[in-house]
Amino acid sequence: MARGYSVLSALGSASVNKLKLTTSLVDVVVIGHGAAWEERKELISYVRQLLPRVPILALLRMDDTPFTDATFNLRADDPPEWAGTVDMLFSLAN
Repeated sequence: MARGYSVLSALGSASVNKLKLTTSLVDVVVIGHGAAWEERKELISYVRQLLPRVPILALLRMDDTPFTDATFNLRADDPPEWAGTVDMLFSLAN
């Protein structure tokens, strides 16, 4: 649990594919900034196809171009901003 939320974590696209994600398990997806931009773009596209109504937060490096398929593009160096966005999404859902 993080901030009172259950968290599933995966390192890399191959790990995400093995999770067998469903909308009953996932309320929000956060894509970290560690992988190459193209890999994150493909991961966002995969998640968007699998979970079309689930919000996707993409964490950006300083020089990243925002991802068009992400619901939110947030600076990775501002954890309070993206944690607050997750809090807001959960408050809207409940």
